[in-house]
Amino acid sequence: MSDELQTETPGDNKDALKTVSADFLKTLYELDKKITEVKLDDVSLGPWSHSKLKTLEKCPLQFYLKYVMKAKLPPELAAEQDTSAADVGSAAHKILEHIFAGHEVPAAYALAKAEFVPEKLNEEQWQEKLVGVEMNIISFKDRIDSFRRRHKVKKIYQEVRIGVTKDWKRTTFFGKDVWMRGVIDFIVLLENGDILLIDWKYGPPAASGIRFYKQQLHSYAPLFHFGVTPIKGMTSGIGFIKDGEIILDEYKDEDDVSRKLKNEVEWNVDGAIERVKTDGKFSKTVGSQCTYCEFSPFCKSRTKGTNLKELEEGTKRFIPINPA
Repeated sequence: MSDELQTETPGDNKDALKTVSADFLKTLYELDKKITEVKLDDVSLGPWSHSKLKTLEKCPLQFYLKYVMKAKLPPELAAEQDTSAADVGSAAHKILEHIFAGHEVPAAYALAKAEFVPEKLNEEQWQEKLVGVEMNIISFKDRIDSFRRRHKVKKIYQEVRIGVTKDWKRTTFFGKDVWMRGVIDFIVLLENGDILLIDWKYGPPAASGIRFYKQQLHSYAPLFHFGVTPIKGMTSGIGFIKDGEIILDEYKDEDDVSRKLKNEVEWNVDGAIERVKTDGKFSKTVGSQCTYCEFSPFCKSRTKGTNLKELEEGTKRFIPINPA
């Protein structure tokens, strides 16, 4: 009898994924049952980052699954996630990082391509998404070079990891006492103590401005001030890679950074936690964040026993009941 290669049909794969999904959902409920207490305070729910805080603000249920339960998709489901948009953004960041580390543009592209193609992106994606914005990246380089010629630069920081304690003392990014942390894309520290801080973003349109990103930029300022070196003031902004524009916020002085923006960070964390208490559970919230949420397929299901509704309702047990 001859051996024959057995190939998996699309139907077989779909059935297999359904089984994996059902098993994972069962695992989520089992993990949830093991959690007997969740302390709703800023230290117990930390350490914080801008993205973690935004998760709690936008969808407390996703926060509970990701940061309290620490649930992770099984490899079979993770492989089905479309990460191309994130990979394109990471590749663009890497090109800029190489450029501002001193490489010429062609060399920066070559180094980044070796890292991302074909491991994460195919040649067509590279040509369309990355080579297609080369002129924009060159314009960023020219603009930063011009800025450096006009100002006395002390140091340039890229992809700097910063951590601070609850009382805003410097610590390590993964330190046991870290309360707030972040990775800042690009900072130019001037001799006069001012900084230029830029966060690179690939996809969003520049026409939307920076209003959606002010919380992020405002959190980075005190993080750098207390976690790296004191600054005199800050101008921050967003580099919109796809549109080739850099839009800057208004200048913030030392008092803004060390007092007002620091307080803003603390208020935002406390406010997000208070909203969970007010809702009485870690609520599911439908919005734009669902597009990138790994748990979204389970939330969308309307069939009992195939969704997270009971798990969501079960989080009421963590919320203290306030007497009337």
